Amino acid sequence: MANIESAIKRARQNVKKAAHNRKYKTTAKESIKNVTKAISSGKKDDVTMLLNVSKKNILSSASKGIIHKKTAARKISRLQRKVNSFLKTA
Repeated sequence: MANIESAIKRARQNVKKAAHNRKYKTTAKESIKNVTKAISSGKKDDVTMLLNVSKKNILSSASKGIIHKKTAARKISRLQRKVNSFLKTA
């Protein structure tokens, strides 16, 4: 454990920041899972709506610096490809 006052404060801040970042990461991951579940269940109307929500969550976490911008672009691209191939077959 830290002994210096500034190190103690930094440890407290790190705990708060980690919880904040975790919230954004989990919402992005859950939204991706929701899209893939909708694809597997065959709900065409839900897929496009959930895709937009998922894009919004991923981009917001990237803009806050929680995930890298290129990681966000990769995740959105892969998700969009899945949705496009689903919509072509459906």
